[in-house]
Amino acid sequence: SSDLDIFQKLLHDNHFAIRSAIAKHPDLSDALIQYLSQDEHHEVRSAVASRDILDDDIFQKLLHDKHPVVRSAIARRLDLTHEEVQQLAEDENDCVRFAVSEREILSKPLVLKLSQDPFWMVRAIITMRQDLDDEIIERLSQDEKAEVRHHLITNQPNLDDAIVQRLAQDNDFLTRYFIAERPNLDMSLIRQLSQDSNVSVRRAIAERSDLDDDVIQQLSKDEKEFIRDAMKKRLK
Repeated sequence: SSDLDIFQKLLHDNHFAIRSAIAKHPDLSDALIQYLSQDEHHEVRSAVASRDILDDDIFQKLLHDKHPVVRSAIARRLDLTHEEVQQLAEDENDCVRFAVSEREILSKPLVLKLSQDPFWMVRAIITMRQDLDDEIIERLSQDEKAEVRHHLITNQPNLDDAIVQRLAQDNDFLTRYFIAERPNLDMSLIRQLSQDSNVSVRRAIAERSDLDDDVIQQLSKDEKEFIRDAMKKRLK
């Protein structure tokens, strides 16, 4: 009974982190889960939302919880229906939609919708998917946010040549940098980027193992000494 007394005391602890830890305990009674699902602190309710099994009444209340952290926890559950995922994909809060975008299984219409989400981090997460069609990839390659283009370059190994060539001329130097780091880059693009105005792009090219003699000669005359020195080592 002393263990039970301690448990009851922790259940009413003033610090939410203690109550959150209790909410994650695998052997809670239905009554305690119900009690904690109504906790005043969103982190406690979020811990309840993350439990493997939830009563439907509790689940529905947490699905419509006022706090986005709780709804985000619901969005990461594996037992959601398509309709529930759809509802969360239309949530007003960026973090909730971000949680939806991380789901491994999403319908094609939802992937299309999230690839156009107003929050750039949602669009960036979508670039990680290997089931994107050409239309979505093309749109993401022209995204207004450079970070989305960066993620696309690093996450999609089989980009169309026309997209790679366009991004190699992007106004954003980091976009060109990530192109310069891609494996199996066409030699014409390697030559082009070896003369880039940005030193970070040229350095990325200088660090490649697939340079031909012309590029090595070009970089051995670079204005930056560390690039010239790296090329001299290759020429020896």
